[in-house]
Amino acid sequence: MRTSASPCVEDLLAAEPGRNVCLVDFQQQTQLHAAIPMANIVGIIDHHALQSSTIVTEKPIFVDIRPWGCMSSIIAHSFAVQGRALHSSTSQLNLSRSWSLKPQQESTSQLNLRHCYD
Repeated sequence: MRTSASPCVEDLLAAEPGRNVCLVDFQQQTQLHAAIPMANIVGIIDHHALQSSTIVTEKPIFVDIRPWGCMSSIIAHSFAVQGRALHSSTSQLNLSRSWSLKPQQESTSQLNLRHCYD
């Protein structure tokens, strides 16, 4: 169930059609939500290999693709390098993306855990 605190992408783009979008955890056109115009894409953060149907844009965009266990580690690392703190709710959401049955799995970095509990 959606709440007013978590609007769907269609509602966000309907309210602000020119809104910038950064794709997270994918970069294939086949996975792109139909409501997201290609012109709105300004970035990609991913850990998957480039494969067929990769997003192609008309203008340069930010791209951060690393062979790490999950995109959450890339995001946490980017904040740490910039000396910025993640908001605790963002950290917890970030951690939930990398968490599995065992928190010490390869995809859950110590950096993710530190951001979540600081």
